[in-house]
Amino acid sequence: MIWFKFYTAWREYIRELSDAEAGRFLKALLDFEETGETQSLSGTERIMYNIASKQLKQDAEHSAEVSKKRSEAGRGSRKNQMITNDNKYYQMLPNADNSENIEQLQTNDRQIKELRVKNTEVKEVKNDICAEAHVSAPEKPKLTPDDHDFWKFAKENAELAEAFYKASGLYPIGNQFGRWVNDLRNFREAGITIQQMQAAVQKIRREGRITISAPGSVFTTARDISLGGSSGRIVNQPKPQNKTAYEMLEEMGIV
Repeated sequence: MIWFKFYTAWREYIRELSDAEAGRFLKALLDFEETGETQSLSGTERIMYNIASKQLKQDAEHSAEVSKKRSEAGRGSRKNQMITNDNKYYQMLPNADNSENIEQLQTNDRQIKELRVKNTEVKEVKNDICAEAHVSAPEKPKLTPDDHDFWKFAKENAELAEAFYKASGLYPIGNQFGRWVNDLRNFREAGITIQQMQAAVQKIRREGRITISAPGSVFTTARDISLGGSSGRIVNQPKPQNKTAYEMLEEMGIV
């Protein structure tokens, strides 16, 4: 086969793979389409490969079934045309009162009835083929940020990503997913906890210093909080005492 369907619905799954995993997945899929033999992959890409190869196998079976029905419909049309031509010939026979012609006319009647039945069956087959041709592959339901599985793109930082969404109400769209992955990786490498990140969101919202657009917007504040600075907590410090002039002279031993 010189081409095969590559469903755009697979894109969300492939984004979760590394470049190496995606490369192995694509190579294995091309080999499957050419040879029909599945491979045993050991990485994360094996899940996507199993789904894709199963879909391609179903596509091939569906195409073969459609071709078979079209072929049968074509043979039926040619046979019907031959019967119609013969029927026209028999209709030109003289209506002589003899058994041979009467029997032939009766045969023609049976053939006409059978022809009408077969034409109806052929139309039904054609309608089925047309209906199947317009059936597209089922689309994967779109996830929303409120779905826990939406945050799987962040892998080991999924919990932190979901917590940031709940604290800020923000989530990635379009080409922002890569930026979020990098920002969340920086949080993990800096040892910033979910609580510290949430506190940073609240502090920035309270002070209104900057606009929060992604996890990276609160990274500096969250890091300061994790290090014990700029946490927004009030530290109790001794207040300076205002002494009277007499008390100062008394301490100096003058009075």
